[in-house]
Amino acid sequence: MNTRRLIGACLALLASVLLALSLVFPLYVSRIDSPIVATTMTLTAWGIKSGDGSAGTLFGLGPVHGFPLLFATIVLVVASVLAFAGARTGAAQTGVRTAWIWLTIAAAFVVGVAVTVVPQVTSSFLTMGLGRPGGALDSYFGLGFWSLVVGAVFAVAGAVLAGVPVRKPADTGPQAA
Repeated sequence: MNTRRLIGACLALLASVLLALSLVFPLYVSRIDSPIVATTMTLTAWGIKSGDGSAGTLFGLGPVHGFPLLFATIVLVVASVLAFAGARTGAAQTGVRTAWIWLTIAAAFVVGVAVTVVPQVTSSFLTMGLGRPGGALDSYFGLGFWSLVVGAVFAVAGAVLAGVPVRKPADTGPQAA
């Protein structure tokens, strides 16, 4: 097995697991405790939920990032399988190139999804982080947010490692003993 390509395939597979985690864990959580309202707002990949479990009653409906994240996860899993096949020692050059192309497309899509989700989540964090007079506010990025960010970095690293050409040592001919 080609070690560099194998590491790239493992990073891509790990990135797909992290993306799957970002689908189920919250991206952002904010707890508001003021004289007017006391609730918790949780932003997930599938929308916004208030503390009482209702969606969209207090804060309105939020953007749904779940479908692009799900698609990115599926494409990255397929690309990881192809990358493992391309990491074999006897893999044909077309198989290696196909794996690299799939990983590059998947990594680009993951980065595109992250570039869409991360600013929206951070703007919510910064807006809610300003605080309100006479109330308490506790906001933090959820595990889903960090899974998405680290998953995007791992997807790009996996694509780079899978695409780096392997140099074979030059044949120097018979050597004198």
